[in-house]
Amino acid sequence: MKLLSHFRMLILTLLIALLTANASAQSMGGPQPIGGYRSPSENPNLVRRDNDMQRVDAQRRLDEMQRRQDLMNNSTMHGNAGPGVVFKPESKLNAKERMLLATYPDDQKKYAEFLRQPGTGLFRLLPRESKDIVNVESLKSGDGILPIKGWGAYYSYSKLRHELDEWSEIGLQNGTFLVGFARRSLGFVGSLGDVPLEAVTLDSKEVSYLHTLVPSTAYQEIIAQGDESIRRLRAGGFLYSSTIAALADNTYVLRSTTSGKADLLVAFRVIREDADGSLHILWKKLASYPVTTLKGKPKK
Repeated sequence: MKLLSHFRMLILTLLIALLTANASAQSMGGPQPIGGYRSPSENPNLVRRDNDMQRVDAQRRLDEMQRRQDLMNNSTMHGNAGPGVVFKPESKLNAKERMLLATYPDDQKKYAEFLRQPGTGLFRLLPRESKDIVNVESLKSGDGILPIKGWGAYYSYSKLRHELDEWSEIGLQNGTFLVGFARRSLGFVGSLGDVPLEAVTLDSKEVSYLHTLVPSTAYQEIIAQGDESIRRLRAGGFLYSSTIAALADNTYVLRSTTSGKADLLVAFRVIREDADGSLHILWKKLASYPVTTLKGKPKK
């Protein structure tokens, strides 16, 4: 009997202990999960795995950014496209790719009378960002990035095309116009402010100096000029430079001369800026000049 009594007491003690433990767990917000962690964030194994996944994801994004940067850095005057990119002539772009360079029908209609005049045009420049990284969002198409040299950020008034080569006379990078960057070229651009493009003529005071400018024909002088990162000159109270801020509703004058290719004077106006930084440019040719031939060029 005593043994049975002891056994009953033991059973009763165990039941009381279990009830007490359950009440304690409920007071802590419910039963303890397996392993003793109330949430996944308390489990060091899960935290470690989550952190590892985040690091892998972050590294993947960095690798993709680096791949894109390397791709863009390889876009040079020599046409290196980088791995996986094959350049093609602008004339061979497909319909989706051509849309990236298209101007708006409303603008074409608005300036139709102006554009009927000889030596005029309307084109779009795509933005090129710092460190030669193209604004990829603005250049996406069904086949990827716009596959022409320069990615649509350059233009030739002489050839009426965007492909980057020795004919290129203007570029857009970091909200800045670039001129005179092509090999053996000289370019100066000046701002006329918010004036109508139709009002700009060879007699305009901001234009007259560039109209009378005589480019050097000495090979060494041209090469030396090209070695300077930014060329500037002041004349008649105006500043002309190889770089200038690209502003909407602003008119500019540009003198661009490239040895053996073209020498022209144009006025242009930024009539529209898109949300992606693209600029729509209306322009007219003011004058063209005899093409210079460099003297003193070393023999190969």
